[in-house]
Amino acid sequence: MQELTAGCLCCSGRDGLIRALVTLAYRAQQEGGPPEHVLIELSGVADPVPVLHTLLDPDVRRVFALDGLVTVADARPLVSALTENPEVALQLAYATAIVLNKSDQVTPQGLDTAMRVAAELQPLARILSTQQAAVNAHEIMNLHGFDEHWIPRPCRPITRPA
Repeated sequence: MQELTAGCLCCSGRDGLIRALVTLAYRAQQEGGPPEHVLIELSGVADPVPVLHTLLDPDVRRVFALDGLVTVADARPLVSALTENPEVALQLAYATAIVLNKSDQVTPQGLDTAMRVAAELQPLARILSTQQAAVNAHEIMNLHGFDEHWIPRPCRPITRPA
């Protein structure tokens, strides 16, 4: 695990992110193989564009492949969150998978609205509805959403049973 503590990745952490990736690549050389996955968490209402820009840099892509951007949003306050924080719209718009969490705390109509809004902002994303962020890793990994040969899968919202 490589933790970054030098501030917000979307604002000032580009150098720290690159250093962490170089450290991971060096470790991979020393230990005989690259990590299977590198997960980068942007908490809160971070702007994903600067981080994506870093990860799509040709020098970074020589070593690491960007698989996808997973956005986790609370289903209930999604519409108001979009109004209050434009970064939420960016997170949804760039997502290859959207996890609408706390679906048990919203009415069926409210969940339908959240799913519709998410699908309108990113019609190619895989949309999952869940409770307590319980997601099968296979549903949000190996999406190849930033692969140059990516072809979107037929998308349909997936609702996790209660």
